Amino acid sequence: MAVIHRDIVKCSVVDVGDYTQFESLAVEVVGRQSSVVVVCIYRPPGEVSLISPTNWLMQLDRQFAVVGDFNVLGPVAGELDRRAADVFVQHGQRQHVNVATYTGGKILDLILTRDDDVSSSLVSQLAVASVCFSITT
Repeated sequence: MAVIHRDIVKCSVVDVGDYTQFESLAVEVVGRQSSVVVVCIYRPPGEVSLISPTNWLMQLDRQFAVVGDFNVLGPVAGELDRRAADVFVQHGQRQHVNVATYTGGKILDLILTRDDDVSSSLVSQLAVASVCFSITT
């Protein structure tokens, strides 16, 4: 897992705990006037169990975004697994991706923020584009 950024952006690793359900990497991105914690997640396919670092992040007085491959595909195109969507709502999170990021019109990759005006404004002009490659190990 990696976070790629420009040299002019200051980033430092943040400990959000260890989880067996998924891989994660968290960094604090510091800008001129504010900072945001960005947590990248890869959750393997399988039974939906969403214990996540957002529980910890929600307790902080900081902006955050959780991004990545959650593998919580819903039964039809454009929907998430209902249990996953319920967890996000229960934890006061907004899921921003509403266009297909996987075959068959399904949404695989998510961007979550706190569901308030300030945090939700972290994400704007969302676009999905094919990067024409995939890395598997």
